[in-house]
Amino acid sequence: MNFHLEPRALNSSVFVADGLVNTPHLHRHIEIIYMQSGTARAIAGSKEVCLEPGDLFIAFPNEIHYYHNGAGQMQAVVLIVSPDLCPEFHQDFKSRLPVSPLMKNAVQNPTILAAIDGVVACHFENSRFADTAIKGHLLILLSELLKVLPLEEKRSQNTTLLPAILRYCADHYTDDISLDTLAATLQVSPYYLSHFFNERLHIRFRDYVNSLRVAKACELLETGDQSITEIAFEVGYNSTRTFNRCFLGIMKMTPKTYRHNLRQHLTV
Repeated sequence: MNFHLEPRALNSSVFVADGLVNTPHLHRHIEIIYMQSGTARAIAGSKEVCLEPGDLFIAFPNEIHYYHNGAGQMQAVVLIVSPDLCPEFHQDFKSRLPVSPLMKNAVQNPTILAAIDGVVACHFENSRFADTAIKGHLLILLSELLKVLPLEEKRSQNTTLLPAILRYCADHYTDDISLDTLAATLQVSPYYLSHFFNERLHIRFRDYVNSLRVAKACELLETGDQSITEIAFEVGYNSTRTFNRCFLGIMKMTPKTYRHNLRQHLTV
C-alpha cells in the first residue's frame, strides 16, 4: 500500500468536516472522528468499519488510516491531537492497538459527548490555558473510550520495518541520529532505508526527523519560557542557525515569529 506521512506541529487540530481524507496516511497524532450525519467507511491498518451517525472512530499514532465517504452529505467532528497531551496513555499508544477502532452509538454516552464538546470549545478559546483544558477533556474522552474498546498487543506489526523505523525515530529524534545509525540499528542497508523513505513515506529521512524536532519545538514555544537557543539544543539541533532554517521550512515562519504570533493571539 502506498501512503503518505503527515508531519504535524500543532498540539491539536479540531474542525468540522463535510468529507474525510481518502488517501492512506499516518502521523504521530491521535485521530478521532465523531460522525454527526452521513456515512463513511474508515480503515485503520487492516481493519475496516462503517461509520454511521453517532459513531466514533479512533486511529492510534503512526497507524495508517483513511476513509471512503458515503453518498450524500455528511458532517463529522475531527479531532487530531498530540499524544504528548496525554502521556498517561503513552504505553497504550506505543505497544497496543484497538481490537476494533469503532465505538458504535457513542452518541448515547453523555460523558464522551461532553468531552468532545469540551475539546472543540477549548481549541477555539483565546486562552493560554487552552492546551491544559484540552488535555483534561481529552483524558476523560480517552478514558471513557478505552473502557469499551479492548486493546491488543502489536504482535503482528512488531516484526515489520515501518513500526521499527517510526518507533526508533520517536525515541531518538533529539539525538544525533542519521540514516547510517538507523540502518545499523535495524540491520538493513542505508540505501534500502533511503529508498524506503522516498517510496513508501514520500519524505526524506532527514526531513522526517526535522518534522519531529519542529513539532516538539512548537510545543516548547507554546508552553514554556525557554529561550529559542535552549529549545534548539533541547530538540536536537547543534546551532540556532540550522534550527531557524528547518523551522522556517516547515512552519513558514521563524521560531521568534511563531512565539510572537502565539502570544499576541493569547492576549486578544
